[in-house]
Amino acid sequence: MRGIDHACVRVRDFEAALAWYEEKLGFAVEKRWTLEQVPGVEIAYLRGPNASRLEIIGGGDVSGLRTNQSFMEQFAIGGWNHICFASDDVDATMADLASRDVPAALPAADYPDPGRRVAGVRDLDGNVIEISGPLSGKAG
Repeated sequence: MRGIDHACVRVRDFEAALAWYEEKLGFAVEKRWTLEQVPGVEIAYLRGPNASRLEIIGGGDVSGLRTNQSFMEQFAIGGWNHICFASDDVDATMADLASRDVPAALPAADYPDPGRRVAGVRDLDGNVIEISGPLSGKAG
């Protein structure tokens, strides 16, 4: 294996999610498609900063999507939990997101173990997006 190719997020409103990830996080649609085996479902690859790739899946039955947990309660749920983007300056990234009307779901704070500064936001469906970088006052 060479590394992670992409992460995938399931959303309620496909078009709204594509627009949100483009406008708020700077992603661009790379490719869109459907699968004959899963009627009513739409899929897209989004290319983001530093060539990261995110897959968005919308349509179909979304009744099982959970959105009512707090940011920290999300960590107690089994299965894949969140996506995390690296940042050289978490506070600057959060300020940029705030300027795009993306509120903090978890304010930036230093976590001595594991030695990272972490903050978080949520997308339109409540999916957790973590921002992680060096502790405040420390480089890279």
